[in-house]
Amino acid sequence: MATDKQRAYSRKYYQEHKDKWRDSALRRKTGEKLVLKSGYKYGETHLCKCGCGQPAKRLVKNAGGLGGWAGYARGHAPDEPKEMFIPIGESRVLAYAAGIIDGEGCIYGNIRLRKTGCVETHVMIQVTMCSGSVIKWLKDNFGGRTYTDIPRSGHAAYKRRYTWQITSKQVAPLLRALLPYLIEKQERAKLAIQLSDSIADVWHRGRKGKLPAEEVARRTELAAGIKRYNRTTSGEDQPIDYVN
Repeated sequence: MATDKQRAYSRKYYQEHKDKWRDSALRRKTGEKLVLKSGYKYGETHLCKCGCGQPAKRLVKNAGGLGGWAGYARGHAPDEPKEMFIPIGESRVLAYAAGIIDGEGCIYGNIRLRKTGCVETHVMIQVTMCSGSVIKWLKDNFGGRTYTDIPRSGHAAYKRRYTWQITSKQVAPLLRALLPYLIEKQERAKLAIQLSDSIADVWHRGRKGKLPAEEVARRTELAAGIKRYNRTTSGEDQPIDYVN
């Protein structure tokens, strides 16, 4: 049975919210749509951010922001993923991309074992820098995904950062093309190729996403090898004797 304190709280809660409930019931009867802070209404069609007039089909971050959304029609979003491709025979393009990955990029590998027994294999090439033109060049020449963000601090020294990514099964063919031109990250690239190939190998997927124990151990060792290279103080896969 409710106490006097509980009944008093219920009466107070009703008085504070009755106007809101009454307005909601009235909108349901009249069919009026609730106006959001963004200026849109529930159920209203959002248009593409670029002004083409097409309905928005994709939600992405606001330009330069860390939150919110901006509607784009398919193919109009600035960070729309692009299918990976390799410019065969373009040695200058491949050499320049390898130099960027050597200097500014990261080759990443990780294994996660879920409670269900399934194994998640993550392998990625990522380049993050303050030059938007270089990141755009990478996407134009190799595909992949790009995005941008601005640190929350308003200090002038913190600039907008641009990121380009290639992930999963797409990593192996790209690194094979870049391998002759890589210097600093050549060894970890070889490990990443094997890890990426294991994702593409349908014979190693197992039933319901579960892998044999020996395959899990092999992938774990490959990911651990990539991590060891990433954590070296010099950042180089092989020590170099510098001559004065």
